[in-house]
Amino acid sequence: MLLLLPSVMPARANPDCRQALTSQVPWELERETLSSKAAAAMKPVYGELTRVFPTSPKGLQLLYYISGAGVRPAGHDPIWSYTSTVGVFDLICSETSGGATEIRAEHETSAWLYFMVNSFPIRGLASFTTEMKFGRWELPLHLVGDLRVIESPTGLTSIYAFNAKGEQTFAGWYFSAIKTPPFRKLSWSELADVYRTYWSTKIDRSIKDLEESRAASQRAIQRVNADGSMSPKEREEFLRISETADAKTRSVIDTLRGYRGDMLRTTDAMKRRPDASSPAYVGFINDLLYDPKSLSAAPGTGYHVFVENREIFDRTVPTWKPQTVLVRLRRSNASAAKTAFFDRFEKEFDFNVLRQLSGLPAVAARATIAEIGSTPQGRASAGNPSGTLPAGSGADAAGAGFTEDFSGSVAGQAPSGWTVDSPQALVREFGGTKRLVLKGSRLAFPKQVNDFEMRRVALTLDPYWNDFGQWTLQVFDSRGGFLSSKSDKTPIFYRDRNSVGVRIVRDGTLMTVYFNGTKVIEQSVLGEGIRWNFIGFGLSGSASAEAADEISIGNIRLK
Repeated sequence: MLLLLPSVMPARANPDCRQALTSQVPWELERETLSSKAAAAMKPVYGELTRVFPTSPKGLQLLYYISGAGVRPAGHDPIWSYTSTVGVFDLICSETSGGATEIRAEHETSAWLYFMVNSFPIRGLASFTTEMKFGRWELPLHLVGDLRVIESPTGLTSIYAFNAKGEQTFAGWYFSAIKTPPFRKLSWSELADVYRTYWSTKIDRSIKDLEESRAASQRAIQRVNADGSMSPKEREEFLRISETADAKTRSVIDTLRGYRGDMLRTTDAMKRRPDASSPAYVGFINDLLYDPKSLSAAPGTGYHVFVENREIFDRTVPTWKPQTVLVRLRRSNASAAKTAFFDRFEKEFDFNVLRQLSGLPAVAARATIAEIGSTPQGRASAGNPSGTLPAGSGADAAGAGFTEDFSGSVAGQAPSGWTVDSPQALVREFGGTKRLVLKGSRLAFPKQVNDFEMRRVALTLDPYWNDFGQWTLQVFDSRGGFLSSKSDKTPIFYRDRNSVGVRIVRDGTLMTVYFNGTKVIEQSVLGEGIRWNFIGFGLSGSASAEAADEISIGNIRLK
């Protein structure tokens, strides 16, 4: 008789699973990624992370590594693009093969923090990405409704992506001393060149392959006729099949040649468009099948064609040097510990580290997401020049207001009592009236009206939105993210017809906007606690802006 007895193992001490919620463990570092020049460049970022989080917070395991260091993008651009990454993992209880329990980090997480250096990843923001390539760096084409740079006067710059319906996605916080955006739109002319190169190459290659296939078939027919290895009936059937196949191949070649001719005519027409130098606006770009009709798009239904702008970089500095940094959060509230991590990051991580890393000056004692852009106490300019508020007053104080006609400023110089971010922001005379002129990606705001409220409202006028002008009304929360956004086209301003008198009226939460006396916008977008205590003006650095574009501002009244 065979008797099977269970083996008896001594019980091992198992940690209490509740310890997973209170355990603190060191950072986990992938050390092979920490010894490169990229790692040295990002040392200030890692130092600030470990200042805020000296060790992994309770219940979490923090992972830090650098990816892509020294890897050249498509086209062999020598400028390094790499990413410092923080992974946020919950500590959990896990049963071992021996039946005991252990505390370890979860295998997968959706909580990440990225510091992307010298790159702007449009692919993840685009509705479509094609196989077509543009320029010497072979940059893929991305179809996006729009990409916009939203600048705060106090240093927090955000980038948003919009789909064809105008719905926005937050891309990240962006830091760079380079004024040109890290992306740009292709014009109709540029798209025509890319489209022609791609389809010429693809069609010519297909025709060549088919011609080679025909030649091989003809050689096979010659061999069959010469060697007599087939019976007359077999040879007759072989020749019939070969001739049928050859006829189909010739038909395909003729079709492809027709496509090629049509493609040349289509791209010639694109380059002859009156707006050939304006941004292309398409419904779709089919890179699998030749389908030029898919390029057409009705206003408000299509996409602009974006590429990453790699021409912005200074190529005289070391290739690994950070020139742009994009911060992206994949915030997760899957656990209380993860929520606490991201809350603490937003409250304590000093973005001055990133400003200085990318060549920008520091802007505040604590430039955190939660606090940047906030100046708790307003101040009046010395001497109380024309247009200033009385000391200690807010723009919403009873009887107080703000007016500015720039009469107290000297033409050809920066406006008196204003903060501007460029020597190109100058006062200019127009028929005896002085106005502030901004050119390029610029910001300007009165020094004396700077009691920043965290929640802000932005009104954007774009005179280059296809065949109409477009207005956009946006409301921002304290983190610089959108609370709401609404836009629509308008014939009131478009291209050269762009002299617009804007009147904004507030009644409780209702905001009404008039363009040249016509009511265009009426939206309940304001909280009861919002004060009219800051006003600023800017010319967007969006890819649709042209080098000669400028805006002039005058006759400002805030009451």
